[in-house]
Amino acid sequence: MNLLMQDQKLVKNIQFHDCNNSLAEIIKKHEPLFIKVCQRYAGVFEQLNIDFNDIIEERYFVIYRAIKNYNFKKKMKISTWIGNYARYHCLNSINNKKRNSPRIENYLSHNEVSIHSDYKHVLNYTLNVLSKLEDKRAFDIFKLRYGTDKKLTWTQIGEKMKLSSQTCLNIHNKNIRHLKNLTKDKDLAVLCDA
Repeated sequence: MNLLMQDQKLVKNIQFHDCNNSLAEIIKKHEPLFIKVCQRYAGVFEQLNIDFNDIIEERYFVIYRAIKNYNFKKKMKISTWIGNYARYHCLNSINNKKRNSPRIENYLSHNEVSIHSDYKHVLNYTLNVLSKLEDKRAFDIFKLRYGTDKKLTWTQIGEKMKLSSQTCLNIHNKNIRHLKNLTKDKDLAVLCDA
């Protein structure tokens, strides 16, 4: 019996009979692949302060879920299937961390004023930094977006600036990146102490 057929037999035992011995064999065989895939994201995990060991600790569950959802009709190798699940697990962890991390835009949003009582300080600091840039449009875009009582849409800002909304958004995003580079931890909290 070749390896692919042996793996498929183990998967069927897990899917249809919840066979623990088959699961243990699949995990033992494919655990190194899971770890290897996760190691590709180690640098990103470190940047986002995601504990690599936490990701690895979930390997049994991820492999089990991959096997339970394996689709024989796709005619994919089990190792490829598990590798994809490992990759999705890493990417989902990264995306969840990014989604839950504070963003500069949050500090500059009127919706966050009650949470960030230093809104005006952050806005003033931001506008001060932007006023020193060569491209003065950034200052105007941020002032229109965050410095008014009513947050203007990108279309409204584009009309006022006589630019396309996409150009305004691109200038905004470029300068958000510039501001993030000023703060190593990607958080404007440090600026509030300045």
